[in-house]
Amino acid sequence: MLLNIDTLLTEIKNIKDGDNIRVHLAKFDGANDPLNAILDEREWKSWQEYNREKVNRFPNHIQYILTFAQYSSNEFLYGGIFKILGKDKNSYYVVEKTDLNIELDKRFIIEYFGNNKRGSVFKLDYLVENSKISHLLKNKYSGILFPGLENINHTAIELDFILKKEIKEWKLPLINSKGIYLLLDIKTNKKYIGSANGVDGFWGRWLEYINNGHGGNKQLLELWKQDSNYFKENFKFSILEVVASNFSDEAIEVKESKWKDKLNSRGEFGYNSN
Repeated sequence: MLLNIDTLLTEIKNIKDGDNIRVHLAKFDGANDPLNAILDEREWKSWQEYNREKVNRFPNHIQYILTFAQYSSNEFLYGGIFKILGKDKNSYYVVEKTDLNIELDKRFIIEYFGNNKRGSVFKLDYLVENSKISHLLKNKYSGILFPGLENINHTAIELDFILKKEIKEWKLPLINSKGIYLLLDIKTNKKYIGSANGVDGFWGRWLEYINNGHGGNKQLLELWKQDSNYFKENFKFSILEVVASNFSDEAIEVKESKWKDKLNSRGEFGYNSN
């Protein structure tokens, strides 16, 4: 279905024809990521205030900015509506975020198939003609979206953010699940296979690695002694198998050993010592 402007702009009066509004599709430029900016209201506001010297980003009659942050190559996450109040002495826009459609803030994702190579500001009609609804998140975007236990394949840097921010979309399934996981050294391709069988499941076990860089593993500890940032910069997490909640520790250990044999994670090809 095409992007429903009547839904998106429910509370905005007298601008359904698009005369007073422009769309800002904030894009990743290789250094600055709008998906990080959108999580910080102050920083996201600054993305709307920027104006190139001697070039007006918006025509003088524009009063509102409909904002989106690049979520993937052609998907954009809705970041709310800002009202333009004027310009400061440096010609930066003075804006304030409105409460219009606040229930959709950081939840509404569009797929955009218009010109994605140049420019980031468009007329409303152009967005309508070149976009469709991708999906509506159940909760506000709060960081990296939870892909499901079987699809976790994330770096230690990403897990550091997720676990320390205690993103609930991740915490609840991870804390309530236990089983066998894989840590992959993307620099050497060596593997470490472990099990999560404590009361806090995968969440609690992985938090140990994030907090100390080795999780108590003998070989990973040696890596940490050589370079305390090595684990964070070079490892990825994934789940090999989730077991039922009534599995005993002994049964989980048997499964763990089978996975070590299957993926040959002992000796020169991995970090498992036993």
